[in-house]
Amino acid sequence: MPGFMSMADFQEHYAEITASPEFAAAFGEEIPMAQLSPFDEPTQAPLPDDGFAEFFAGSMAGAPFELLADTRLERYAERIAWGIVNSLHMVASQIEREEDDDALGNVVKLPPPFTIGALPTSSPSRANDDVTVTWDASTSGDDMTMRVKGSCIFDEDFDIPGDSGSFVIDKGKLESTGGSNPETCDLEITMWRTRKGTVDSALDNESTIKATQKRTAKFTSAP
Repeated sequence: MPGFMSMADFQEHYAEITASPEFAAAFGEEIPMAQLSPFDEPTQAPLPDDGFAEFFAGSMAGAPFELLADTRLERYAERIAWGIVNSLHMVASQIEREEDDDALGNVVKLPPPFTIGALPTSSPSRANDDVTVTWDASTSGDDMTMRVKGSCIFDEDFDIPGDSGSFVIDKGKLESTGGSNPETCDLEITMWRTRKGTVDSALDNESTIKATQKRTAKFTSAP
């Protein structure tokens, strides 16, 4: 954010970035009828006068400098002025987003729920023991993913082919933290069953929609 030594400096800078051609372009277009959002009725009301809009914007941004000049709060004038300017940009962005097309044709069905089966209770070794994770299988062919995390390992993600209801975490696959002094800790397993849906044609080709079932479980893991 530029720094200003006086109200005159700020007003000069603000005049440059809000020059008359921009106001004329924003407020001077003649459209017989306009609809500001899909929920509003069309209106023939005029736009604000571009000259008055320019004067109002400059006066509003300069007011904090005039109000706080030669007072103990003078040093806050610049920040307040920029806050006013930024608020105008924020409202403009909100209005622009309101103009986006509705996409009511998105369709996706929630995949079947599932439960993670019993996990080991004997603190299996990450280095020496395989760990088998089971869950309620589905024949729907939905994608399954799993994440294992804990304070004594580096997080590990698994993409599980198919939805067979069983997956083996091979020994040595979970990498311990702590270097030569790995520790025992609780590991949290999070599983997702995800189903892709159909995207409304109003959205671009890269858009996606998904529905997910998520479950978590824990077990204690030794080095």
